[in-house]
Amino acid sequence: MVRFGFLSTYPPTLCRLASFTDGLRAALPGGAAGGVVRLVDSVDEPRPAGVVGELVPGSASGCRDAAMLLNRDDLAVIQHDYGIYHDDDLPRVLSMLSVPAVVVLHTVLAAPTPHQHSSLNRVVNAAAAVVTMSETARELLIAGYDVSPGRVHVIPHGAHTLGTVGTVTPHRNQQRQILTWGLFGPGMGVEWAIEAMAMLGDLRPTPRYVVAGGDRSASPGP
Repeated sequence: MVRFGFLSTYPPTLCRLASFTDGLRAALPGGAAGGVVRLVDSVDEPRPAGVVGELVPGSASGCRDAAMLLNRDDLAVIQHDYGIYHDDDLPRVLSMLSVPAVVVLHTVLAAPTPHQHSSLNRVVNAAAAVVTMSETARELLIAGYDVSPGRVHVIPHGAHTLGTVGTVTPHRNQQRQILTWGLFGPGMGVEWAIEAMAMLGDLRPTPRYVVAGGDRSASPGP
């Protein structure tokens, strides 16, 4: 059985990447869930269950240790988002891996800075496979970065559909629902969605925008 190691924020950190990784790891069959290298601002003891090490931003020795720990498993699943890695920490870790890495991109910027572009380009070049959360993100990645389309896969991040069995296609006159959910904080873009809703006043019935989640302003991580 293939064992999956993880590099990400992780509970008890309150952030969407931590929750995502916790849920992904819990969904793996028995024996497939390897160790987690947890992204932290400082090392705390004792370690949460499943955590085999920590990566403190900007630590060269931490990058080496993280790669060593990830190399113990068969495949590394690495969560990427802006603001959780220090400068070139992630490209440095990837360069020292001897196992394949799947990098999950939670954000693909349409207009990155030169440094953001260069850093992410190194990340996707070093990955065996790249996962985006939407087709739009995949298109942005393929158009703007040096990555083969065959290595970029879309796994939508959002509410699950009910499937085809027993589902009812909504009547076109039913009110449409727009949903933003998760842990929220400054910079999440909810204000843009609210502004956009004001432009939909000519639709009948008017769509309903639901924001459901919690405040992460006091917690580290994206």
